[in-house]
Amino acid sequence: MSVDLFCYTSDGAENANRSIRALHIKNVDLFSKKFLISEPKDIDEIERGIALDYNFLAKSIFLLHLNDKSSADLVTVVVETVKNEFGEGNILMLHNNDIRM
Repeated sequence: MSVDLFCYTSDGAENANRSIRALHIKNVDLFSKKFLISEPKDIDEIERGIALDYNFLAKSIFLLHLNDKSSADLVTVVVETVKNEFGEGNILMLHNNDIRM
C-alpha cells in the first residue's frame, strides 16, 4: 500500500521548512521513521494548476511518505497533525496527488 501525501502550502518554501522542522521536533515518533517528509520547494506551473483545481493558491509543496507500512493506521493522525501545524486554511493535502485529505 503506497501512501504519498502531496502537501501544497500557502507559505513559501522557507516558511514551510520552519513548520516542517517544528513537526519533526514535536512529533519525533511519527516523523523519524514512520513517515518521511521531503524538503519543501517552490511550486511550478503544473503544481500550481493542480492546487488551483482545488481552489487553493499554493506557493510551495512537500511530500509526506508512509515509510513504515505497519503505521498506515496513523495516516489520519498525521494529516491532522500537519494541518494543525500549518493552519487548516494554509495547506492542501492530496493522497497520491488526487484525493483531498
